[in-house]
Amino acid sequence: MIEIKDETGIVLHRVDDPSLERANLANCYLRKADLRNAILTHANLRDADLREADLTGVDLTKANLTGVDFTGATLTDATLEGAEIHQAIFKSAVGLQTVRGLETAEGRDAAVFDQ
Repeated sequence: MIEIKDETGIVLHRVDDPSLERANLANCYLRKADLRNAILTHANLRDADLREADLTGVDLTKANLTGVDFTGATLTDATLEGAEIHQAIFKSAVGLQTVRGLETAEGRDAAVFDQ
């Protein structure tokens, strides 16, 4: 089960099926969302706010992550194979060394990482 919570921890939405394949979540406020093990392949998350979200084990293969703010998010064991990460912000993100596909993600040179 995936729970999408607001910044105070109140559950806004529960999804029993972890597959959100091809979901359009562009510009969504998902700060502190619990999206552990979600399947977001081919999803559109352009300009979404995922600050401090738990994305442990999430599959973002071929997702549009342009402009997504991952500041402080946990990305341990996530997959970004073929994802577009132009202007995405990964400052203080946890687990980046375990992310599959980050090195070859499209737009990596235009993404923002800690220095």
